[in-house]
Amino acid sequence: MLFLPAEAVKYFGGHPENLNEVSLMQFFGVLHIGFNFTAINLRKSLDTKVVKSFLLGIAFVLFASVGTALYGAYVLEIPIHKTAFFDWGLWLILGIGALYFWSKEKN
Repeated sequence: MLFLPAEAVKYFGGHPENLNEVSLMQFFGVLHIGFNFTAINLRKSLDTKVVKSFLLGIAFVLFASVGTALYGAYVLEIPIHKTAFFDWGLWLILGIGALYFWSKEKN
């Protein structure tokens, strides 16, 4: 998304000549890198409040993403891309995993 944003826009059914879409895709690329960088730095943290907050935040982002994707596809009738159901299923699994590990963290 960050390094080949026009290709990512095409994959998701957008128009690579639209600079707004390309710029938005680059933003999402940076956002993903930021989330992953934060997760890597927190993986061995002993501060359970920080870890629990991060896990709960990630779970919210994943479940809200599925909700907005479904709303877009079935209410706004936005065409879905080829791997949408796989992506949504993966987001749900990751969200459930984040909630599971959130529940296992000691207070």
